[in-house]
Amino acid sequence: MNKLDVINNLIKESIILGATDADAIIIDSSSLSAEVRMGKPTNIEYSQDMSVALRVLINQQQAIVSTSNFDKNSLDSMVERVIAMAKVTPKNPNLFLASKEQICTKIKDLNLYDEQEMSAETLLDNAKEAESIALENKEITNSDGASSSTSKSKLYFATSNGFSQYYETSMNSAVLSVIAGKDENMQTGYDFSMARFAKDLKTPKDIGRDSAKKTIAKLFPKKIASAEMPVIFENHIAAGLLGAFSSAINGSSISRGTSFLCNHLGKEIFNPAVNIIDDPFIIKGLSSRAFDAEAMSGEKLNIVNNGILNHYLLDLQTAHKLNMQSNARASRGLSSTPSPSSTNMHILAGKESLQSMIGNIKKGLFITEAFGSGANIVTGEYSQGVSGFLIENGKLTYAVSEITIAGNLKTMFMQMIPASDLKFDRGLNSPSLYIERMTIAGV
Repeated sequence: MNKLDVINNLIKESIILGATDADAIIIDSSSLSAEVRMGKPTNIEYSQDMSVALRVLINQQQAIVSTSNFDKNSLDSMVERVIAMAKVTPKNPNLFLASKEQICTKIKDLNLYDEQEMSAETLLDNAKEAESIALENKEITNSDGASSSTSKSKLYFATSNGFSQYYETSMNSAVLSVIAGKDENMQTGYDFSMARFAKDLKTPKDIGRDSAKKTIAKLFPKKIASAEMPVIFENHIAAGLLGAFSSAINGSSISRGTSFLCNHLGKEIFNPAVNIIDDPFIIKGLSSRAFDAEAMSGEKLNIVNNGILNHYLLDLQTAHKLNMQSNARASRGLSSTPSPSSTNMHILAGKESLQSMIGNIKKGLFITEAFGSGANIVTGEYSQGVSGFLIENGKLTYAVSEITIAGNLKTMFMQMIPASDLKFDRGLNSPSLYIERMTIAGV
């Protein structure tokens, strides 16, 4: 079965039955994962799925239908059903496909697909080794388990205005969670790794050692008194602040007027030391893509330049609502319509090392864990439960817990200074971030 022929035929049939425009997607994916706990396998799971979705536009009306049944009768029925659905949906004046001039004409090779096949035995061995290394440390008293997984996906996409392409991706991951201490002094910690290619993952030995080290460091936490003090968000926690910013500049929120950053294009919203990039074309990037969900290629965007906001994240619909041009940030699930999202968004590394930042603080908080979602993108208010380490006289002293930090994102952004420890290990990436003063609620 030629999958591009399948979706192009669906589009042709929908046009014959009255669709003004249409697009179709096939996602063919497989995944394999293995889990262990205390050296024994607890789960091995394999899944394989292939589904197709057809979206039609009849003038300003839209509908979408998906199925995993590729029988001809089923596909014919899907076309008839989606046409009937579109005819009874409300009109939306912002609905249209990319023009022929806008669609992607050259597919970049972003090296997103790992040809290597990982067996269940290899995944089990990797998980066992990571856990075993952690348990060699006598302060590690138990394990929540280790897992290792691999997945591969092929995405086929076609539109009624002549676009017809596909690309392949893979993803590999490993995670270990262990427990240190006993009785009332027990702490859980973890380490993980994600990469397009299995060879680029952290080694099981490193994952085991790092998970043990992080967990042991959390033992015997203390409470601290409420105060105002400087705060440093460790890089993987700082990515959460970047996520809040990404949501606040999403075209859907901007077009609805539900973001505290509405009407802020061209304005200084960050400390001038902050520069934020969104780049769909990073080689092996975890959020890289050859084209967006509306068949547009887009470009690397300097979202924030020296503190000034230059771009919102826009797809065709939100761009039209705002009387702007799409910057090809559309994404979608198999059975959902396009909406804007970031790609490989990251804050550029600063000049100062994390150690130097810590060394310059007389008393402050180094945050290594955050709990729940703390940002309100409508108002910009920020409040979140955290834990980490107290900084005194330029050194990390003891673990602290049961703390809530609070502030306003506008103020936090203006005080924000990035450290030099940027790592690309997820879709949203940030170096550690220093913020001059936040409210700390302790005891």
